[in-house]
Amino acid sequence: MPNFEVIADVSLTLQNMLTDSLSILQPPPPPIAQVHDLQGIMPANPATLTLFLFDVAEDPSARNRPRIREVLPPNSVTIRKPPLALERRPIYRSQNFGPCYADAL
Repeated sequence: MPNFEVIADVSLTLQNMLTDSLSILQPPPPPIAQVHDLQGIMPANPATLTLFLFDVAEDPSARNRPRIREVLPPNSVTIRKPPLALERRPIYRSQNFGPCYADAL
């Protein structure tokens, strides 16, 4: 089970990616994505897409992949594990999205 630091890093990466993707929507100001614990009152302006990442796990379809063998000059071989494939399980909730943003979601 990943620790809180992994979940925090993945949450912030998703927040940045979603905010960048939402930035092209019109009319201004565009909606933002925000990591939130889903407690309390959300701000009304701009519209907000809340993100609550509650679990990160190893992708079972990527388990037992063979080790990666790299030949490095001069005549050196390195064997390493393949990159870890993660599966994220977020909760998304739109807050204060008007009809002009409905198709984008």
